[in-house]
Amino acid sequence: MRISIIAHLSLAFTIVAAMPLMAQSERALQVSIRAGVMTPGTFYLEGTRIDTRGREVNINQYSYDYSLDLSQNVGLALDYRLMPRLHVGAFADVTNMNAFDEKALFVDAGGTMKVDVGSMESALRFRPMLGVGFATLGPIYEFQNTHYLTLKLGTEIIHGSYLAEISAYAAPSGGNAMVTTSFGPVAQIRIGRLF
Repeated sequence: MRISIIAHLSLAFTIVAAMPLMAQSERALQVSIRAGVMTPGTFYLEGTRIDTRGREVNINQYSYDYSLDLSQNVGLALDYRLMPRLHVGAFADVTNMNAFDEKALFVDAGGTMKVDVGSMESALRFRPMLGVGFATLGPIYEFQNTHYLTLKLGTEIIHGSYLAEISAYAAPSGGNAMVTTSFGPVAQIRIGRLF
């Protein structure tokens, strides 16, 4: 009789302990936080500025490509499971952009589409993703705030409630009234946690 009660209690304890793990994998809405780096790359710019004599001059008259240095990044994502393997979501990222030997905040927000591939019961799950965003870079180099269309193509590797993100990240179009700028593609490498 005592063995039967102990067996039932241990079974009940196992089920209760496994419920958070089961609930997480079945949850339709997931929030994640992540932190990492953007790898070095190239920053391109074209445009004009007014010099000290009041004349309009080409900002990049010698067609230089400027370096984009290693930059730290943090982000927040919200994903909704639309179908058993398809997720749509929104993201917001802040990067301490290191370019032109200066630093400025690069704030990016947009939408993502992700697809679970492989077995859902596997210890490691892969979720390829495509993201499109709109970003703003604070004053840097010789120009004021610039705005960008951003693209992200990569994958999330999920183990339990932890994830690693590896993606190609670029801003193919950007600038302001005075300058046209773009950068990338660069690699974005981050680790994070799902909630």
